[in-house]
Amino acid sequence: MNKMVRMEIFFIAIAFSLFLAPLHAEKIYQLTEIQKNSDFDEDFIKNIDSHAVPYPKDGNFMMGTLKTKKGIYTIYRFVHAYISSYHEEPQNKVIFHDFVMIKADARGKILDAYQYTMEWQDSPSARLLRLGNPWVFLKQGLKLNDLKFRYAGQTDFVPVPGILDTVFGYKKIIKK
Repeated sequence: MNKMVRMEIFFIAIAFSLFLAPLHAEKIYQLTEIQKNSDFDEDFIKNIDSHAVPYPKDGNFMMGTLKTKKGIYTIYRFVHAYISSYHEEPQNKVIFHDFVMIKADARGKILDAYQYTMEWQDSPSARLLRLGNPWVFLKQGLKLNDLKFRYAGQTDFVPVPGILDTVFGYKKIIKK
C-alpha cells in the first residue's frame, strides 16, 4: 500500500471515529446552582402531588425544582439537557431537562438526593427518584448510578446514567 492510500485510510478512520464519538458520550449533569445553609423541604416533597403546578409559579414545567428551606447543609442543583421525543409522538423531537439535587454536609458526604425529568406531565411523585446509597461523597465526575436512585417506597435500583460536572461558572467547586 502506498503512502497516499495509508494517509487516506488514516483520515477516514479519524473522521469515522469523530462521527461515532457522540454515540458513546456520557450524559453530563452540569452544576447550575449552589444553595448554602439549606435543606430539602421534606413536607413539600412528601406532599408533592398536592401543590399547585407549575412550581415555581413562574416556571414552565410542572416541577422545575424542589423547594428548599433554611438549614445547615449545602444543596447542589445539576441539570442535563438532551433531545428525545414523547412516546405518543416519536416524530416530534423535544429538548428534555433532567435535574439532580443533592444535599451534602460540610465534608461533601451526600445525605440525600433527588432526580427528576422536568417535562413529565403526570403526577410529579410518579417520576421522582430518591437517593438509595447514602455512603457516597460528592466529587467531580461522580457516576449517578453510584447513588442507587429508587422510586419512593421501592427497593429496586433505577439506572440513571450520567456523571456530575462540578464546574460552576469558571471554577471547579469540588475538585476530588
